[in-house]
Amino acid sequence: MKHAREDYNRIQDSAGLIPADEPVFLLRGQDILAPDLLRLWATRLLSHGGDPQMASIVSSHADAMEVWQRDHKKKLPDLPSEEEKDYRKLYEKQKELIGLKMNILTQYQLLLMALRNI
Repeated sequence: MKHAREDYNRIQDSAGLIPADEPVFLLRGQDILAPDLLRLWATRLLSHGGDPQMASIVSSHADAMEVWQRDHKKKLPDLPSEEEKDYRKLYEKQKELIGLKMNILTQYQLLLMALRNI
């Protein structure tokens, strides 16, 4: 999956149903434009002869976004600041290091088990 925003590329389809090179677009609940865009999409779906059940599901999701927005921060969409980009890079590096540490610990445990069986 290829997101429009580079920082969203960490969000992937774990089942592998969406091809790696397929462009996708994510609308978040905090995006004040998202509910109206979903409703427009549902209307266009119906006007093209699309599945009414799908249109209903999308419209209900738009309603759920508006309910969520009443109690949470909502805003116009934006791009991450340089500070947020740096933080995300640091976070990804930390995840990578933790993964390496866990791999070393697992290999150490396997080695101890093997030595006990000698």
